Amino acid sequence: MLEVGAAPLNFRYRVIGDEVLRFMGQNYTGQWLSDITHQAPPSTLFETLSEAVNGPLPILYDTPLSDPDQNLYSSQEVVLPLSGDDGQVSRHLTFVEFACAELN
Repeated sequence: MLEVGAAPLNFRYRVIGDEVLRFMGQNYTGQWLSDITHQAPPSTLFETLSEAVNGPLPILYDTPLSDPDQNLYSSQEVVLPLSGDDGQVSRHLTFVEFACAELN
């Protein structure tokens, strides 16, 4: 679950599942994406979350990843924008599935 901040647009990790934490290698709970070097704009993650605010429609996307041991993985994410009574997107509920990438 990510909180949407405005002026300027930003996103803060509110709740991160255990499996996502395992793949992230670090707990970013409470941190803004703009403060995380590899997730700050113009990262794919930041741009996708921005698109879900402006859409606001669910988004499905794929991300290639590697861990510190250089094992290759892929992830597929679904971003669901959630809005309050005012109709403004205030949160993103995001589901992530990780898979080992096949090497040829």
